Amino acid sequence: MRFQTQAKKSVSLLLSFLMIISVFTALPFTAGAVNTDVNTTSERYGDFGYYILDDGTAAITYYYGNVTEPVIPNSLNHYTVTSIGDDAFWDCTNLESITIPDSVKSIGNYAFDGCKSLKNITIPDSVKSIGEDVFYNCTSLTNIEVNEKNKSYSSLNGNLYNKDKTELIQYAPGKTDTSFTIPDSVTSISNRAFRYCASLTNVTIPDSVTSIGHGAFQMCTSLTSITFPDSVTSVGDSAFEHCTSITSVTIPSSVKEIGEYAFGYYYDGDLKVEDFTIMGYSGTEAENYANANGFKFISLGEAPTTESTSTTPSESTNPTENTTATEPTETTPAKTTVTLKKSSATVYVKGTTKIKATVKNGKGKTTYKTSNKKVAKVNSSGKVTGVKKGAATITVTNNGVSKKFKITVKIPKLNKSKLTIKKGKSFKLSIKGKVGKAKFTSSDKKVATVSKKGNIKAKKKGKATITVKTNGMKLKCKITVR
Repeated sequence: MRFQTQAKKSVSLLLSFLMIISVFTALPFTAGAVNTDVNTTSERYGDFGYYILDDGTAAITYYYGNVTEPVIPNSLNHYTVTSIGDDAFWDCTNLESITIPDSVKSIGNYAFDGCKSLKNITIPDSVKSIGEDVFYNCTSLTNIEVNEKNKSYSSLNGNLYNKDKTELIQYAPGKTDTSFTIPDSVTSISNRAFRYCASLTNVTIPDSVTSIGHGAFQMCTSLTSITFPDSVTSVGDSAFEHCTSITSVTIPSSVKEIGEYAFGYYYDGDLKVEDFTIMGYSGTEAENYANANGFKFISLGEAPTTESTSTTPSESTNPTENTTATEPTETTPAKTTVTLKKSSATVYVKGTTKIKATVKNGKGKTTYKTSNKKVAKVNSSGKVTGVKKGAATITVTNNGVSKKFKITVKIPKLNKSKLTIKKGKSFKLSIKGKVGKAKFTSSDKKVATVSKKGNIKAKKKGKATITVKTNGMKLKCKITVR
């Protein structure tokens, strides 16, 4: 009897142990970040790779199938699918259309990058956020539809907008139209909205638009001209880079910010469009950009102004005042002047620059104030530090006299964002704008490895992503080993 009792206890303990083991082996790897990082280890269920988010739902990380019209299930292995991760359908060249379930709330960066056969896509009403370059290199995509119940996004004529259509987010890159008129509701053209739309020869920008994002028209090689309304105040980095058919541009005085390589450049700013000409008003940002980049500038005269100019009254306006007084007059104090050696500079995130200000006849302490602490901060001695991508103005003041210093903050850039390499070959990945140390990691070391200094070694046929952590952010290079 005692033996039977001991045996039962042993069996019970063994079963309990086996149950614990089975639970742990059945559970997929759980990732912490909500953003869909390709370096996160994922599980496979059918044709989809996925990992578990903090809230217990699934993010799709990879598609292993090759059908032309796949349907994303609303759950994988009993986990609700709420996210399509970064690069999830990268280079799925057979993909022609796809059904996204209404459980999906977010679509990550470059989610459908390289899906060159993708013709149409419908975004359900559940989607609340869409990343950058989701449809990059989708050269056949002519129709982006958004469920009318979606509270964050909308579509018009197959193009993607925010809900109230004040921001044009994505012009369907596969369209073959030669001209396009932006709706009057639009106030901003998003980053890379028209990138690689090679068929467009003319785009009409309404006078409702105030900002044009970075890379907005990049690589629109057939675009022959562009007319800016007086409402536009900013043009982002590389906005019209590699628009090689545009040889001149007229920039109104309303434009106060022009980003790096915005006009007149191609091949990542390495080359200039021959005889590129900028027309604009003297003393405006148009002339500053032309001079800074060595382009021909044609002045349209002095910039129009709405400020009223008042005539300084004579010091003696009273006809009865004695103007022949012999009493000595007080000496007028010399005026304070503030001059800057440079009026602008570009730094990378976490990079620094020093404002060199010369103050004459000053009084008290010279102060430095930034217009946007989230983009750039400045200390009491004029040292400026880049915080995040964007532009800010530093105001230098002494005794009530001020000068403006424009600072542009850029993100670091890899020398390659995509790389096709043969097995056994190597490549050196470098970073432009790196501050401090960088950390390199590979999503699949069996396909490609990377050293601490960025040396990539192709191991076997397949795909991998090299992630570089630098300046507090992540940069990625997609590797295809053949």
